[in-house]
Amino acid sequence: LSIAQQTASASAARFHRLELAGSAVAAYRDDLAWVETVRHAVLEGRIAIHAQPIVPACAGDTGLHYEVLARLVGADGEIVPPGRFLPAVSQSRLLEHFDRLVITSTLDHLHRHPPLLAATAVCAINVTGPTICDTDFPSWLDGALSERRIPASRIVIEITESESIARLDSALGNVRALQAAGVAVAVDDFGTGQATFDYIRRFAPQWLKIDGSFVRAFDTSPLDREIVLSIVRIGKALGARTVAEWVEDAPLAERMREIGVDYLQGYALGRPMPIEALAVPQPSAVDLRPPALAVHV
Repeated sequence: LSIAQQTASASAARFHRLELAGSAVAAYRDDLAWVETVRHAVLEGRIAIHAQPIVPACAGDTGLHYEVLARLVGADGEIVPPGRFLPAVSQSRLLEHFDRLVITSTLDHLHRHPPLLAATAVCAINVTGPTICDTDFPSWLDGALSERRIPASRIVIEITESESIARLDSALGNVRALQAAGVAVAVDDFGTGQATFDYIRRFAPQWLKIDGSFVRAFDTSPLDREIVLSIVRIGKALGARTVAEWVEDAPLAERMREIGVDYLQGYALGRPMPIEALAVPQPSAVDLRPPALAVHV
């Protein structure tokens, strides 16, 4: 019945004929069971916070820069990647709850580890469309930061550009409130979603993250190369810092430096790792320039 209802709601036709094999029904039941499993894990707070380094393209920028990446922890302790559990979180209508869980878990970790907090220049955290449209979000985040005595200037909120934002006016108001409070805003996956240039014109983000699909094809596709170059120019005109994603080898990292990208992120600079594994640099010996090739397992 549920499959039939979904089929009908996705079509303008008045009548449908639906024939299901037993295997299709079994697969659908498995999907429903997985959604319920993920729902319980999120409500129980079973997540692990990972981090991936974001490395300045040129020497001179000190401090740790990293993006927070959440993983779900299964009942058996299995670490579940986002591609497997995020669709189920969305189906469970728990995206806002999940976003706040990731933020509070990250802030709690920083509060409990003063050396990491002191070394952190940028901690970037993703939020989904429903959260950036939630009118209570800026005041909630301000309270969460104040409670843990974490400077707002250390936090960057990443908005996934390809994600649908249902209430643009609410999102714009929240972005302005976050920026006024000292929290920087980044547009993630830049270049892949809807109304790309309208987003940056209205949001005026401090960070632009160039989608990795363009970066990875920089050497093989003239069109992708021009897209990357245009985003770099837009970033400079906006006064925003640019981050090239999916930088997977040293030659590509060098080319991103040459065209004026500000920061690099990808396997050539460091794989996602448990946040506890982040190396805290000593103030007297900070050097975050990317090596020729450094892959962290």
